[in-house]
Amino acid sequence: VYQEVHAGQVDGWITIIKSDGSEILKSTFTGTESFDQVYFLDLNSSDEVYVYGQSNGSMPVTPGVYSNPNSGQFLQKFSSDLTTLEFATVFGSGRGTPDISPTAFLVNDCNNIYMSGWGGAINSSYGFWDSNTSNMPTTFDAYQKTSSGSDFYFMVLTEDASRFLYGTYLGGTISRTHVDGGTSRFDKGGIVYHAVCAGCANNATQSPASDFPTTAGAWSQTNNSPNCNNAAFKFDLSSLKAALQTNSVQLDNPGVTNLCIPDGIVFENLCIGGEVFEWDLGDGTLITRFDKNPITHEYENPGKYLVKLRAIDQGTCKSRDSTSVFIDVFLASITVQQDDAMCEGSPYTLQANGGVTYAWWDRDSTFTSANRTPIVTPKDSTRYFVKITDANGCILKDTVDLGVIPGFEIDFNVVHDNNCKETTSVSIINNTEWDGTGSLEMDFGDGTRSITFDQPHRYENEGVYQIKQIGTREFCVYEKTINVPVFPLKVPNVITPGSAEGKNDFFSVQYGSDPTKTPGDYGIKISLRVYNRWGKEVYSALDYQYDWDAAGLSSGVYYIDLALDNHPACKNWLHVIK
Repeated sequence: VYQEVHAGQVDGWITIIKSDGSEILKSTFTGTESFDQVYFLDLNSSDEVYVYGQSNGSMPVTPGVYSNPNSGQFLQKFSSDLTTLEFATVFGSGRGTPDISPTAFLVNDCNNIYMSGWGGAINSSYGFWDSNTSNMPTTFDAYQKTSSGSDFYFMVLTEDASRFLYGTYLGGTISRTHVDGGTSRFDKGGIVYHAVCAGCANNATQSPASDFPTTAGAWSQTNNSPNCNNAAFKFDLSSLKAALQTNSVQLDNPGVTNLCIPDGIVFENLCIGGEVFEWDLGDGTLITRFDKNPITHEYENPGKYLVKLRAIDQGTCKSRDSTSVFIDVFLASITVQQDDAMCEGSPYTLQANGGVTYAWWDRDSTFTSANRTPIVTPKDSTRYFVKITDANGCILKDTVDLGVIPGFEIDFNVVHDNNCKETTSVSIINNTEWDGTGSLEMDFGDGTRSITFDQPHRYENEGVYQIKQIGTREFCVYEKTINVPVFPLKVPNVITPGSAEGKNDFFSVQYGSDPTKTPGDYGIKISLRVYNRWGKEVYSALDYQYDWDAAGLSSGVYYIDLALDNHPACKNWLHVIK
Protein backbone atom coordinates (compact mmCIF):
# COMPACT_ATOMS: atom_id res chain seq x y z
CA VAL A 1 0.00 0.00 0.00
CA TYR A 2 0.96 3.68 -0.17
CA GLN A 3 2.34 3.97 3.41
CA GLU A 4 2.83 0.76 5.38
CA VAL A 5 4.17 2.25 8.61
CA HIS A 6 3.04 4.82 11.11
CA ALA A 7 5.15 7.92 10.30
CA GLY A 8 4.86 10.12 13.36
CA GLN A 9 2.85 11.58 16.19
CA VAL A 10 -0.62 11.19 14.63
CA ASP A 11 -1.41 9.80 11.15
CA GLY A 12 -4.48 9.27 9.03
CA TRP A 13 -5.58 5.65 8.48
CA ILE A 14 -7.60 4.29 5.56
CA THR A 15 -8.92 0.74 5.29
CA ILE A 16 -10.97 -1.38 2.85
CA ILE A 17 -13.25 -3.92 4.52
CA LYS A 18 -14.82 -6.82 2.66
CA SER A 19 -18.45 -6.22 1.80
CA ASP A 20 -19.71 -8.81 4.32
CA GLY A 21 -17.50 -7.38 7.06
CA SER A 22 -15.53 -10.57 7.43
CA GLU A 23 -12.02 -9.22 6.83
CA ILE A 24 -9.84 -6.18 6.17
CA LEU A 25 -8.65 -6.23 2.56
CA LYS A 26 -6.22 -3.28 2.46
CA SER A 27 -5.07 -0.58 4.92
CA THR A 28 -2.66 2.32 4.65
CA PHE A 29 -1.40 5.18 6.74
CA THR A 30 -1.01 8.71 5.38
CA GLY A 31 0.92 11.36 7.25
CA THR A 32 4.19 12.99 8.24
CA GLU A 33 6.35 12.98 11.37
CA SER A 34 4.03 15.64 12.78
CA PHE A 35 0.30 15.73 13.65
CA ASP A 36 -1.89 14.66 10.70
CA GLN A 37 -5.51 13.50 10.72
CA VAL A 38 -8.00 12.44 8.05
CA TYR A 39 -11.50 13.77 8.71
CA PHE A 40 -13.41 12.60 5.61
CA LEU A 41 -13.23 10.00 2.88
CA ASP A 42 -15.22 9.75 -0.37
CA LEU A 43 -15.09 7.76 -3.61
CA ASN A 44 -15.52 8.86 -7.18
CA SER A 45 -17.39 6.93 -9.89
CA SER A 46 -14.29 4.74 -10.43
CA ASP A 47 -14.02 3.92 -6.72
CA GLU A 48 -10.83 5.91 -6.39
CA VAL A 49 -10.33 7.15 -2.84
CA TYR A 50 -10.24 10.83 -1.81
CA VAL A 51 -9.41 11.99 1.72
CA TYR A 52 -9.63 15.44 3.34
CA GLY A 53 -7.96 16.41 6.59
CA GLN A 54 -5.59 18.71 8.43
CA SER A 55 -1.87 18.57 9.16
CA ASN A 56 0.77 20.31 11.22
CA GLY A 57 3.51 18.86 9.04
CA SER A 58 4.74 19.09 5.47
CA MET A 59 2.32 16.98 3.49
CA PRO A 60 3.31 16.15 -0.12
CA VAL A 61 2.19 18.35 -3.03
CA THR A 62 1.99 16.93 -6.55
CA PRO A 63 3.35 19.08 -9.42
CA GLY A 64 0.63 20.78 -11.46
CA VAL A 65 -2.09 20.85 -8.80
CA TYR A 66 -3.61 23.94 -7.18
CA SER A 67 -2.00 24.56 -3.80
CA ASN A 68 -1.30 27.17 -1.11
CA PRO A 69 2.18 26.22 0.16
CA ASN A 70 2.79 25.79 3.90
CA SER A 71 -0.93 25.43 4.57
CA GLY A 72 -2.58 23.16 7.17
CA GLN A 73 -5.41 21.48 5.18
CA PHE A 74 -4.67 18.61 2.79
CA LEU A 75 -6.46 16.71 0.03
CA GLN A 76 -5.24 13.37 -1.34
CA LYS A 77 -6.43 10.93 -4.00
CA PHE A 78 -5.45 7.23 -3.90
CA SER A 79 -5.96 4.41 -6.34
CA SER A 80 -8.91 2.16 -5.55
CA ASP A 81 -6.57 -0.46 -4.04
CA LEU A 82 -4.69 2.13 -1.90
CA THR A 83 -1.37 1.27 -3.53
CA THR A 84 -0.74 4.57 -5.31
CA LEU A 85 -1.07 8.23 -4.30
CA GLU A 86 -2.58 9.71 -7.47
CA PHE A 87 -2.20 13.33 -6.35
CA ALA A 88 -1.85 15.39 -3.18
CA THR A 89 -2.15 19.08 -2.35
CA VAL A 90 -2.53 21.51 0.54
CA PHE A 91 -4.67 24.64 0.79
CA GLY A 92 -5.32 27.47 3.23
CA SER A 93 -3.66 30.67 4.42
CA GLY A 94 -0.07 29.40 4.34
CA ARG A 95 0.48 30.09 8.07
CA GLY A 96 2.05 26.67 8.70
CA THR A 97 -0.79 25.36 10.92
CA PRO A 98 -4.41 24.32 10.26
CA ASP A 99 -6.88 27.14 9.66
CA ILE A 100 -10.12 25.15 9.85
CA SER A 101 -11.64 22.01 11.23
CA PRO A 102 -13.19 20.06 8.29
CA THR A 103 -16.98 19.67 8.47
CA ALA A 104 -18.10 18.14 5.16
CA PHE A 105 -16.59 16.52 2.06
CA LEU A 106 -17.87 15.37 -1.32
CA VAL A 107 -16.64 14.00 -4.63
CA ASN A 108 -19.71 14.39 -6.81
CA ASP A 109 -20.84 12.46 -9.87
CA CYS A 110 -18.77 14.79 -12.08
CA ASN A 111 -15.79 14.17 -9.78
CA ASN A 112 -15.56 17.80 -8.64
CA ILE A 113 -14.28 18.02 -5.07
CA TYR A 114 -16.17 19.94 -2.35
CA MET A 115 -14.73 20.80 1.06
CA SER A 116 -15.99 22.87 3.97
CA GLY A 117 -14.81 23.69 7.47
CA TRP A 118 -14.83 26.18 10.33
CA GLY A 119 -12.09 27.81 12.33
CA GLY A 120 -11.16 30.68 14.59
CA ALA A 121 -11.23 31.72 18.20
CA ILE A 122 -13.35 28.77 19.47
CA ASN A 123 -10.61 26.35 18.42
CA SER A 124 -7.97 28.53 20.03
CA SER A 125 -9.93 28.76 23.31
CA TYR A 126 -9.83 24.96 23.68
CA GLY A 127 -6.04 25.02 23.71
CA PHE A 128 -5.43 23.77 20.19
CA TRP A 129 -3.31 25.62 17.62
CA ASP A 130 -3.92 29.31 16.93
CA SER A 131 -6.81 28.79 14.50
CA ASN A 132 -7.81 31.66 12.21
CA THR A 133 -9.77 31.77 8.95
CA SER A 134 -8.25 34.99 7.62
CA ASN A 135 -6.33 35.06 4.30
CA MET A 136 -7.70 31.83 2.86
CA PRO A 137 -8.19 31.84 -0.95
CA THR A 138 -11.47 33.13 -2.41
CA THR A 139 -12.67 33.54 -5.98
CA PHE A 140 -13.96 36.65 -7.77
CA ASP A 141 -17.58 35.49 -7.38
CA ALA A 142 -17.32 34.56 -3.70
CA TYR A 143 -20.48 35.07 -1.65
CA GLN A 144 -18.33 36.57 1.15
CA LYS A 145 -14.74 37.55 0.34
CA THR A 146 -13.60 38.67 3.81
CA SER A 147 -13.48 36.99 7.20
CA SER A 148 -13.61 38.10 10.83
CA GLY A 149 -11.19 35.25 11.58
CA SER A 150 -13.88 32.93 12.99
CA ASP A 151 -16.02 31.84 10.03
CA PHE A 152 -17.02 28.97 7.79
CA TYR A 153 -15.08 28.31 4.60
CA PHE A 154 -16.16 26.46 1.42
CA MET A 155 -14.00 25.35 -1.48
CA VAL A 156 -14.46 23.55 -4.83
CA LEU A 157 -11.63 21.98 -6.91
CA THR A 158 -11.66 20.06 -10.18
CA GLU A 159 -11.35 16.26 -10.05
CA ASP A 160 -7.57 16.39 -10.56
CA ALA A 161 -7.18 19.41 -8.25
CA SER A 162 -5.58 21.37 -11.07
CA ARG A 163 -8.07 24.26 -10.85
CA PHE A 164 -9.55 26.25 -7.99
CA LEU A 165 -13.19 26.67 -9.04
CA TYR A 166 -14.76 28.44 -6.08
CA GLY A 167 -13.94 29.69 -2.59
CA THR A 168 -15.99 31.72 -0.10
CA TYR A 169 -16.47 32.54 3.57
CA LEU A 170 -19.74 32.53 5.51
CA GLY A 171 -20.11 34.15 8.93
CA GLY A 172 -20.68 37.27 10.96
CA THR A 173 -18.48 40.33 11.31
CA ILE A 174 -18.06 39.96 15.10
CA SER A 175 -19.46 36.72 16.47
CA ARG A 176 -17.71 33.36 16.63
CA THR A 177 -19.04 30.36 14.71
CA HIS A 178 -18.28 26.65 15.06
CA VAL A 179 -19.57 23.08 14.63
CA ASP A 180 -19.40 20.48 17.40
CA GLY A 181 -19.44 17.60 14.90
CA GLY A 182 -21.72 15.34 12.92
CA THR A 183 -24.04 18.04 11.64
CA SER A 184 -22.77 18.81 8.11
CA ARG A 185 -23.44 17.08 4.80
CA PHE A 186 -23.06 17.59 1.03
CA ASP A 187 -25.56 16.12 -1.37
CA LYS A 188 -24.45 14.79 -4.75
CA GLY A 189 -25.51 18.03 -6.43
CA GLY A 190 -22.86 19.97 -4.54
CA ILE A 191 -25.16 21.61 -1.98
CA VAL A 192 -23.89 21.72 1.60
CA TYR A 193 -26.29 21.55 4.58
CA HIS A 194 -25.03 22.77 7.95
CA ALA A 195 -26.38 22.94 11.49
CA VAL A 196 -23.99 25.13 13.42
CA CYS A 197 -23.30 26.95 16.67
CA ALA A 198 -23.69 30.57 15.55
CA GLY A 199 -23.67 34.06 17.00
CA CYS A 200 -21.47 33.04 19.91
CA ALA A 201 -20.73 35.95 22.31
CA ASN A 202 -23.09 38.13 20.26
CA ASN A 203 -26.84 38.27 21.06
CA ALA A 204 -29.89 40.48 20.87
CA THR A 205 -28.66 42.77 23.65
CA GLN A 206 -25.62 43.73 21.62
CA SER A 207 -25.14 45.80 18.46
CA PRO A 208 -25.32 44.52 15.84
CA ALA A 209 -27.63 41.82 17.12
CA SER A 210 -27.18 38.41 15.52
CA ASP A 211 -24.60 39.27 12.88
CA PHE A 212 -24.60 35.71 11.48
CA PRO A 213 -26.20 36.11 8.00
CA THR A 214 -29.86 35.15 7.61
CA THR A 215 -32.27 35.28 4.70
CA ALA A 216 -35.63 36.98 4.28
CA GLY A 217 -38.47 34.92 5.75
CA ALA A 218 -36.21 32.88 8.01
CA TRP A 219 -37.87 31.34 11.13
CA SER A 220 -35.68 33.67 13.23
CA GLN A 221 -33.22 36.38 12.26
CA THR A 222 -32.01 37.09 15.81
CA ASN A 223 -29.95 35.19 18.35
CA ASN A 224 -32.02 35.10 21.54
CA SER A 225 -29.48 33.06 23.46
CA PRO A 226 -27.01 34.73 25.83
CA ASN A 227 -24.23 32.97 23.90
CA CYS A 228 -24.35 30.49 20.98
CA ASN A 229 -27.57 29.55 19.23
CA ASN A 230 -28.35 26.87 16.70
CA ALA A 231 -28.35 28.11 13.10
CA ALA A 232 -28.99 26.16 9.92
CA PHE A 233 -28.06 27.03 6.38
CA LYS A 234 -28.01 25.52 2.93
CA PHE A 235 -25.35 26.70 0.48
CA ASP A 236 -25.22 25.78 -3.21
CA LEU A 237 -21.73 24.91 -4.45
CA SER A 238 -23.08 23.22 -7.58
CA SER A 239 -20.53 21.79 -9.92
CA LEU A 240 -22.02 23.56 -12.92
CA LYS A 241 -22.24 27.32 -12.79
CA ALA A 242 -22.12 29.52 -15.89
CA ALA A 243 -19.96 32.61 -15.45
CA LEU A 244 -18.31 34.97 -17.90
CA GLN A 245 -16.21 38.08 -17.62
CA THR A 246 -15.57 40.76 -20.21
CA ASN A 247 -12.13 42.26 -20.58
CA SER A 248 -10.06 44.45 -22.86
CA VAL A 249 -7.82 42.90 -25.50
CA GLN A 250 -4.88 43.85 -23.28
CA LEU A 251 -6.63 42.05 -20.36
CA ASP A 252 -6.28 45.16 -18.18
CA ASN A 253 -9.95 46.20 -17.87
CA PRO A 254 -12.05 43.34 -16.44
CA GLY A 255 -15.79 43.95 -16.49
CA VAL A 256 -15.75 46.46 -19.34
CA THR A 257 -19.16 46.80 -21.04
CA ASN A 258 -18.58 49.84 -23.27
CA LEU A 259 -16.76 49.21 -26.52
CA CYS A 260 -15.73 51.50 -29.34
CA ILE A 261 -15.34 50.35 -32.92
CA PRO A 262 -12.76 49.21 -34.06
CA ASP A 263 -11.58 48.02 -30.62
CA GLY A 264 -12.00 44.35 -29.79
CA ILE A 265 -13.33 42.79 -26.60
CA VAL A 266 -12.41 39.57 -24.79
CA PHE A 267 -15.00 37.21 -23.30
CA GLU A 268 -13.48 35.04 -20.57
CA ASN A 269 -15.09 31.73 -19.63
CA LEU A 270 -15.16 31.51 -15.81
CA CYS A 271 -17.66 28.66 -15.61
CA ILE A 272 -17.51 26.14 -12.79
CA GLY A 273 -17.64 22.74 -14.45
CA GLY A 274 -19.11 22.19 -17.88
CA GLU A 275 -18.12 20.16 -20.91
CA VAL A 276 -19.68 22.11 -23.78
CA PHE A 277 -19.92 25.92 -23.95
CA GLU A 278 -22.31 27.66 -26.33
CA TRP A 279 -21.65 31.34 -27.00
CA ASP A 280 -24.08 33.79 -28.61
CA LEU A 281 -22.32 37.12 -29.10
CA GLY A 282 -25.52 38.98 -29.98
CA ASP A 283 -24.60 39.98 -33.54
CA GLY A 284 -25.34 36.63 -35.16
CA THR A 285 -22.02 35.09 -34.11
CA LEU A 286 -22.56 31.64 -32.57
CA ILE A 287 -19.60 29.69 -31.21
CA THR A 288 -19.49 26.23 -29.64
CA ARG A 289 -16.40 25.41 -27.60
CA PHE A 290 -15.19 22.35 -25.72
CA ASP A 291 -12.63 24.37 -23.78
CA LYS A 292 -12.59 27.49 -21.61
CA ASN A 293 -10.20 29.51 -23.72
CA PRO A 294 -11.15 33.21 -23.99
CA ILE A 295 -12.85 34.57 -27.12
CA THR A 296 -11.76 37.82 -28.76
CA HIS A 297 -14.39 39.53 -30.90
CA GLU A 298 -14.78 42.75 -32.91
CA TYR A 299 -18.23 44.18 -33.58
CA GLU A 300 -18.76 45.78 -36.98
CA ASN A 301 -21.75 47.99 -36.15
CA PRO A 302 -22.74 50.10 -33.15
CA GLY A 303 -25.59 48.92 -30.94
CA LYS A 304 -26.52 47.16 -27.71
CA TYR A 305 -25.71 43.43 -27.82
CA LEU A 306 -26.79 40.70 -25.40
CA VAL A 307 -23.94 38.20 -25.03
CA LYS A 308 -25.04 34.78 -23.74
CA LEU A 309 -23.03 31.82 -22.47
CA ARG A 310 -24.59 28.42 -21.82
CA ALA A 311 -22.56 25.78 -20.00
CA ILE A 312 -23.61 22.17 -20.61
CA ASP A 313 -22.58 19.05 -18.67
CA GLN A 314 -23.33 15.82 -20.49
CA GLY A 315 -22.99 13.69 -17.37
CA THR A 316 -25.35 13.09 -14.48
CA CYS A 317 -24.80 16.51 -12.85
CA LYS A 318 -26.82 19.64 -13.36
CA SER A 319 -27.36 19.54 -17.10
CA ARG A 320 -27.01 23.22 -18.08
CA ASP A 321 -26.64 26.76 -16.74
CA SER A 322 -26.68 30.11 -18.49
CA THR A 323 -25.47 33.66 -17.95
CA SER A 324 -25.47 36.83 -20.02
CA VAL A 325 -24.18 40.39 -20.18
CA PHE A 326 -25.09 43.47 -22.25
CA ILE A 327 -22.36 45.14 -24.34
CA ASP A 328 -22.81 48.71 -25.63
CA VAL A 329 -20.88 49.22 -28.85
CA PHE A 330 -20.26 52.75 -30.09
CA LEU A 331 -18.83 54.11 -33.31
CA ALA A 332 -16.09 56.36 -32.08
CA SER A 333 -15.74 59.60 -34.03
CA ILE A 334 -12.44 60.54 -32.46
CA THR A 335 -9.76 61.59 -34.92
CA VAL A 336 -6.12 62.57 -34.52
CA GLN A 337 -4.00 64.15 -37.22
CA GLN A 338 -1.31 62.27 -39.11
CA ASP A 339 2.40 62.76 -38.52
CA ASP A 340 3.61 66.04 -39.97
CA ALA A 341 6.51 68.44 -40.31
CA MET A 342 6.84 72.11 -39.42
CA CYS A 343 9.20 74.99 -40.07
CA GLU A 344 11.66 75.87 -37.36
CA GLY A 345 10.66 78.92 -35.38
CA SER A 346 7.02 78.83 -36.49
CA PRO A 347 4.13 77.84 -34.20
CA TYR A 348 2.30 74.61 -35.02
CA THR A 349 -1.26 73.66 -34.05
CA LEU A 350 -1.82 70.00 -33.17
CA GLN A 351 -5.21 68.70 -34.31
CA ALA A 352 -7.69 66.30 -32.67
CA ASN A 353 -11.49 66.03 -32.71
CA GLY A 354 -14.43 64.10 -31.31
CA GLY A 355 -13.59 64.05 -27.60
CA VAL A 356 -14.88 65.66 -24.46
CA THR A 357 -11.52 65.52 -22.72
CA TYR A 358 -8.03 65.72 -24.18
CA ALA A 359 -4.62 65.12 -22.69
CA TRP A 360 -1.47 65.93 -24.69
CA TRP A 361 2.12 65.45 -23.53
CA ASP A 362 5.58 64.91 -24.95
CA ARG A 363 8.09 62.22 -24.08
CA ASP A 364 9.64 63.99 -21.07
CA SER A 365 6.38 65.78 -20.10
CA THR A 366 7.95 69.22 -20.47
CA PHE A 367 4.83 69.99 -22.53
CA THR A 368 1.29 69.11 -21.40
CA SER A 369 -2.08 70.45 -22.53
CA ALA A 370 -5.77 69.69 -22.05
CA ASN A 371 -6.73 71.69 -25.17
CA ARG A 372 -8.17 70.07 -28.26
CA THR A 373 -5.77 71.95 -30.57
CA PRO A 374 -2.73 73.06 -28.56
CA ILE A 375 -0.02 75.22 -30.14
CA VAL A 376 3.55 73.95 -29.92
CA THR A 377 6.92 75.41 -30.91
CA PRO A 378 9.46 72.58 -30.58
CA LYS A 379 13.08 73.27 -31.41
CA ASP A 380 13.71 69.71 -32.55
CA SER A 381 11.64 66.88 -33.99
CA THR A 382 9.31 65.66 -31.23
CA ARG A 383 6.80 62.86 -30.58
CA TYR A 384 3.55 64.00 -28.95
CA PHE A 385 1.20 61.62 -27.11
CA VAL A 386 -2.55 62.16 -26.80
CA LYS A 387 -5.35 60.44 -24.86
CA ILE A 388 -8.90 61.38 -25.87
CA THR A 389 -12.16 60.37 -24.17
CA ASP A 390 -15.48 60.84 -25.95
CA ALA A 391 -19.00 61.24 -24.55
CA ASN A 392 -19.53 57.45 -24.50
CA GLY A 393 -16.41 56.82 -22.48
CA CYS A 394 -14.45 55.57 -25.49
CA ILE A 395 -10.75 56.23 -25.19
CA LEU A 396 -8.30 56.71 -28.03
CA LYS A 397 -4.56 56.80 -27.43
CA ASP A 398 -2.37 57.96 -30.30
CA THR A 399 0.90 59.66 -31.15
CA VAL A 400 1.89 62.46 -33.52
CA ASP A 401 5.47 62.65 -34.76
CA LEU A 402 6.26 66.27 -35.63
CA GLY A 403 9.45 66.85 -37.60
CA VAL A 404 11.17 70.24 -37.44
CA ILE A 405 12.75 71.48 -40.68
CA PRO A 406 15.87 73.56 -39.89
CA GLY A 407 15.51 77.20 -40.84
CA PHE A 408 17.76 80.03 -42.07
CA GLU A 409 19.02 82.98 -40.08
CA ILE A 410 18.49 85.38 -42.99
CA ASP A 411 20.84 88.38 -42.83
CA PHE A 412 22.10 90.73 -45.55
CA ASN A 413 22.99 94.37 -46.15
CA VAL A 414 22.62 96.58 -49.24
CA VAL A 415 25.26 99.14 -50.35
CA HIS A 416 24.94 101.66 -53.15
CA ASP A 417 27.49 101.90 -55.91
CA ASN A 418 26.89 105.54 -56.96
CA ASN A 419 30.14 107.28 -56.03
CA CYS A 420 29.35 110.97 -56.81
CA LYS A 421 27.99 109.68 -60.09
CA GLU A 422 24.56 109.41 -61.48
CA THR A 423 24.35 105.60 -61.20
CA THR A 424 21.53 103.38 -59.91
CA SER A 425 23.18 100.10 -58.90
CA VAL A 426 23.49 98.24 -55.61
CA SER A 427 25.61 95.40 -54.23
CA ILE A 428 24.56 92.80 -51.68
CA ILE A 429 26.60 91.88 -48.62
CA ASN A 430 25.39 88.37 -47.71
CA ASN A 431 25.64 87.45 -44.00
CA THR A 432 23.37 84.39 -44.10
CA GLU A 433 24.99 81.12 -43.00
CA TRP A 434 23.82 78.46 -45.42
CA ASP A 435 24.89 74.81 -45.66
CA GLY A 436 23.81 74.42 -49.27
CA THR A 437 20.57 72.48 -48.59
CA GLY A 438 17.41 74.00 -49.99
CA SER A 439 17.85 77.28 -51.85
CA LEU A 440 18.91 80.88 -51.17
CA GLU A 441 18.25 83.77 -53.58
CA MET A 442 17.79 87.51 -53.85
CA ASP A 443 14.68 89.29 -55.11
CA PHE A 444 15.71 92.84 -56.14
CA GLY A 445 12.12 94.10 -56.27
CA ASP A 446 12.18 94.94 -59.96
CA GLY A 447 11.22 91.48 -61.21
CA THR A 448 14.81 90.26 -61.11
CA ARG A 449 16.00 87.35 -58.98
CA SER A 450 19.50 85.99 -58.56
CA ILE A 451 21.21 83.17 -56.72
CA THR A 452 24.56 84.97 -56.81
CA PHE A 453 25.49 87.76 -54.46
CA ASP A 454 28.86 89.01 -55.70
CA GLN A 455 27.63 90.94 -58.77
CA PRO A 456 26.23 94.52 -58.59
CA HIS A 457 22.65 94.89 -59.70
CA ARG A 458 21.75 97.88 -61.86
CA TYR A 459 18.23 99.30 -61.87
CA GLU A 460 16.78 100.68 -65.07
CA ASN A 461 14.51 103.06 -63.21
CA GLU A 462 14.92 104.98 -60.01
CA GLY A 463 12.58 104.38 -57.08
CA VAL A 464 12.22 102.67 -53.71
CA TYR A 465 12.58 98.90 -54.07
CA GLN A 466 11.81 96.03 -51.68
CA ILE A 467 14.97 93.97 -51.77
CA LYS A 468 14.36 90.54 -50.30
CA GLN A 469 16.54 87.54 -49.46
CA ILE A 470 14.61 84.26 -49.55
CA GLY A 471 15.71 80.91 -48.10
CA THR A 472 13.71 77.71 -48.64
CA ARG A 473 13.92 74.16 -47.29
CA GLU A 474 11.17 71.81 -48.42
CA PHE A 475 7.95 73.81 -47.88
CA CYS A 476 9.48 76.25 -45.40
CA VAL A 477 10.26 79.79 -46.54
CA TYR A 478 12.42 82.20 -44.55
CA GLU A 479 12.96 85.76 -45.72
CA LYS A 480 14.11 89.25 -44.86
CA THR A 481 13.05 92.42 -46.68
CA ILE A 482 14.74 95.85 -46.79
CA ASN A 483 13.16 98.88 -48.41
CA VAL A 484 15.99 100.49 -50.40
CA PRO A 485 15.78 103.88 -52.16
CA VAL A 486 17.66 103.65 -55.46
CA PHE A 487 18.25 107.06 -57.04
CA PRO A 488 21.13 108.68 -58.92
CA LEU A 489 23.22 110.91 -56.65
CA LYS A 490 23.75 114.45 -58.06
CA VAL A 491 26.46 116.48 -56.27
CA PRO A 492 26.83 120.14 -57.40
CA ASN A 493 30.19 121.70 -58.32
CA VAL A 494 29.09 125.34 -57.95
CA ILE A 495 27.16 127.36 -55.38
CA THR A 496 26.44 131.10 -55.69
CA PRO A 497 25.39 132.36 -52.27
CA GLY A 498 24.02 135.90 -52.47
CA SER A 499 24.10 136.17 -56.24
CA ALA A 500 20.40 135.50 -56.76
CA GLU A 501 18.43 135.36 -53.56
CA GLY A 502 16.88 131.97 -52.93
CA LYS A 503 18.73 130.29 -55.76
CA ASN A 504 21.80 128.12 -55.33
CA ASP A 505 22.61 129.74 -51.98
CA PHE A 506 23.33 126.48 -50.09
CA PHE A 507 25.27 123.36 -50.81
CA SER A 508 22.73 120.61 -51.46
CA VAL A 509 22.74 117.06 -52.80
CA GLN A 510 20.00 116.01 -55.14
CA TYR A 511 18.72 112.41 -54.88
CA GLY A 512 16.98 111.32 -58.03
CA SER A 513 15.49 113.30 -60.89
CA ASP A 514 13.31 115.42 -58.61
CA PRO A 515 15.39 118.55 -57.79
CA THR A 516 13.51 118.97 -54.51
CA LYS A 517 14.52 115.58 -53.09
CA THR A 518 17.64 114.95 -51.03
CA PRO A 519 18.93 111.76 -49.42
CA GLY A 520 17.47 113.05 -46.18
CA ASP A 521 14.00 112.69 -47.61
CA TYR A 522 14.62 108.93 -47.71
CA GLY A 523 16.17 108.71 -44.28
CA ILE A 524 19.76 108.71 -45.53
CA LYS A 525 22.06 110.71 -43.29
CA ILE A 526 24.93 112.74 -44.80
CA SER A 527 28.09 113.95 -43.15
CA LEU A 528 29.92 116.83 -44.87
CA ARG A 529 33.49 118.12 -44.58
CA VAL A 530 34.81 121.11 -46.60
CA TYR A 531 38.51 121.91 -47.15
CA ASN A 532 40.28 124.90 -48.77
CA ARG A 533 42.97 124.55 -51.38
CA TRP A 534 45.61 124.10 -48.69
CA GLY A 535 43.77 121.18 -47.10
CA LYS A 536 42.52 123.05 -44.11
CA GLU A 537 39.05 122.04 -42.92
CA VAL A 538 36.75 125.08 -43.08
CA TYR A 539 33.43 123.34 -42.33
CA SER A 540 32.13 120.02 -40.98
CA ALA A 541 28.76 118.51 -40.02
CA LEU A 542 28.19 114.89 -39.02
CA ASP A 543 24.48 115.21 -39.76
CA TYR A 544 24.34 117.75 -42.53
CA GLN A 545 21.03 119.62 -42.85
CA TYR A 546 21.68 121.26 -46.27
CA ASP A 547 22.28 124.70 -44.72
CA TRP A 548 25.95 125.53 -45.53
CA ASP A 549 26.32 128.71 -47.63
CA ALA A 550 30.12 129.23 -47.33
CA ALA A 551 29.55 132.08 -44.88
CA GLY A 552 32.81 133.78 -43.94
CA LEU A 553 34.64 132.24 -46.84
CA SER A 554 35.84 133.95 -49.95
CA SER A 555 35.04 132.87 -53.47
CA GLY A 556 37.18 130.12 -54.79
CA VAL A 557 37.57 126.39 -55.25
CA TYR A 558 37.02 124.12 -52.24
CA TYR A 559 37.07 120.43 -51.77
CA ILE A 560 34.24 118.38 -50.23
CA ASP A 561 34.13 114.99 -48.54
CA LEU A 562 30.65 113.40 -48.38
CA ALA A 563 29.70 110.28 -46.50
CA LEU A 564 26.21 108.78 -47.00
CA ASP A 565 24.68 105.78 -45.20
CA ASN A 566 25.33 102.61 -47.22
CA HIS A 567 26.94 104.61 -49.98
CA PRO A 568 30.59 104.81 -50.98
CA ALA A 569 32.51 107.91 -49.88
CA CYS A 570 32.15 110.82 -52.29
CA LYS A 571 34.99 113.33 -52.83
CA ASN A 572 34.65 116.27 -55.24
CA TRP A 573 35.56 119.90 -55.80
CA LEU A 574 33.23 122.82 -55.30
CA HIS A 575 33.46 126.32 -56.78
CA VAL A 576 32.05 129.00 -54.48
CA ILE A 577 31.09 132.16 -56.34
CA LYS A 578 30.03 135.25 -54.40
